[in-house]
Amino acid sequence: MVREEVVGAGILELREVRPTPEALIDATQGGYWPGIGKAWGVVRDSLFLWSPGESPTVAKEVKLRADVTAVAVVETFSKAVANAVVVATTSQVWLVEAWDDAHLVATATIDTEWTVRAIATLPGTDRIFCGADDGHVYELIVHSRAGLEPLRQLQMVCHTRSWMDPLLKIVHKVHGGVVQLMADTERSILVSLHNDGEIQAFDLGHDNRKRPTRVGTICPVAKVDPAEQAVVMCRIRK
Repeated sequence: MVREEVVGAGILELREVRPTPEALIDATQGGYWPGIGKAWGVVRDSLFLWSPGESPTVAKEVKLRADVTAVAVVETFSKAVANAVVVATTSQVWLVEAWDDAHLVATATIDTEWTVRAIATLPGTDRIFCGADDGHVYELIVHSRAGLEPLRQLQMVCHTRSWMDPLLKIVHKVHGGVVQLMADTERSILVSLHNDGEIQAFDLGHDNRKRPTRVGTICPVAKVDPAEQAVVMCRIRK
């Protein structure tokens, strides 16, 4: 069964109980949220959470306002933000925190003019990177203020725009939308894969705190087949 909840201000409200959709079995996005010991999966505009040790027919549903396009678990990096997931939809990015096993809280959201398709976190730091269908890489910054009800504000900073962008649009040499991001803390690099097959690498500095600086670009002759994207990124990871 599914307990349906709707994201809003403050604690999410229980709305109804209904059968878990069969589509959850075929969810293309899913993973494990270690901070609260839950597995998660995405189907259209819903984020499902359940305990791996319990019956798979029991799940908690977080209903968002638009189709979910990317999700990433944020490793605990400060006392201010712990046990959180970043959820991107077609028009917004949400920060959803688990205050305990029973309460999921949407603590902040930001509207976007483009759709975020990929999210990468940098373990051991507070850095969260987002790749959008406009071809740019952004950093999601969480501003926090302590209190009985902590205040969160989100800011999106673009690291790949340049003064040449208007000229590139004229000659149709624009980057394809970002479809995958990979952060490597050991080598201090961020790699983006675009839907036109282009791959870009960014230097994050020896301490992973530097503003991303593009250090390399691979431009393929033809577009990369979606089935080959994972293979390409695995080769880079090695």
